[in-house]
Amino acid sequence: MIRKLKITILACTDYDNYPGWVRCCFYDIYNNLHYIEEKIPVITELDLNKGSEYPQISDIRCKVINWEEDIVTVDISIPFGIEDENGETVFLVYARQIE
Repeated sequence: MIRKLKITILACTDYDNYPGWVRCCFYDIYNNLHYIEEKIPVITELDLNKGSEYPQISDIRCKVINWEEDIVTVDISIPFGIEDENGETVFLVYARQIE
């Protein structure tokens, strides 16, 4: 099942090359902070530019692998091939982080 994982957009890292890139983050259940660098249209429909204020709340699509009570296992590589800066794609997150 494809759902949305809530993330925080920290900054735009590249405005000059279309479509632009943003740096984002989210926490897993172990309180580890995971960073993602991704194209703006994959992360948000907002028109981000040099005058935009950060941080901003957004979400990324992910596949729910398992949902048990308040803990959800997600794979952020599905459907758009997203991974964190360490190359990880599967995470345990709290249900409140999923839309």
